[in-house]
Amino acid sequence: MAAPVETADMRSSMSTRVSNSRISGKLDEQSEHYFRQREEAEKLAAKNAASDEARRAHQELAAEYAARLRAG
Repeated sequence: MAAPVETADMRSSMSTRVSNSRISGKLDEQSEHYFRQREEAEKLAAKNAASDEARRAHQELAAEYAARLRAG
């Protein structure tokens, strides 16, 4: 079974975390943990995706979370 697709609430939460962390110039521990969990969840969702399109979408999301971790 594929993991649920990211919702608008999840994106809003992620944006808030990123905005708050930009104030200090780096990711706080909670944000870093959140992004690592989301990256792993998206990798798992990609592995279990029912279609190539869904797999690509989850892989892109995982890559975006990883990029945020590297930038933080």
